[in-house]
Amino acid sequence: KDNILYYGSDAYNGKQYAVDAKSGKILWDFKTKYASCYPPAIIGNRNYFGSHGNKLYEIDNRTGTLINEKDFGAGICCSPTVIDSIIYFVDWNGLLHAYNSNTLNDIWTFSFGGKSFSSPAIVNGVAYLINEAGSIFAIDIKNGKLIWSYKTDDTMYRSPAVKDGIATLITTNGHIYAFNIKDGSVLWETKKSGLGYTHTAIID
Repeated sequence: KDNILYYGSDAYNGKQYAVDAKSGKILWDFKTKYASCYPPAIIGNRNYFGSHGNKLYEIDNRTGTLINEKDFGAGICCSPTVIDSIIYFVDWNGLLHAYNSNTLNDIWTFSFGGKSFSSPAIVNGVAYLINEAGSIFAIDIKNGKLIWSYKTDDTMYRSPAVKDGIATLITTNGHIYAFNIKDGSVLWETKKSGLGYTHTAIID
């Protein structure tokens, strides 16, 4: 936004930063007290981001000034996803939140069990998310209802990639899955050598 780079930092610092992308000059920093290790979601002049200290923050991205903060009772370790002013994020209590940035309240929550360190991928009104325990979920964002889910053979830490009716992901033990996003059926799977702590990507 306006050639400004926004990013978070780990537990040793606990800040969000705004940096001029051309010069590298720090324009402001905002102290969260706890790790805030993912970049923010941006809506106009507002940045939204979480922290390991259980809070979701709303700040003015022109000045770094706090506008609102809300305690959700569990760590938030992901970049929120924004669709039509609704902020979607997961917490360490195993909840996916659909949070209204105007009313500052949840529209709905979905319990998926266990921690997640992954942003939901949202395509055509469906949120695709994973949990650390190794499951993928497809959730209707209109009402927070489960469409389908699938349990893989190992833990997972990275968001799925979704394109052209296919969702792909990789488990910690290097097992790659491709799903039909309509019903969650497995289209194919394969095993690579080494560990799988990375994202998958689908391109034309």
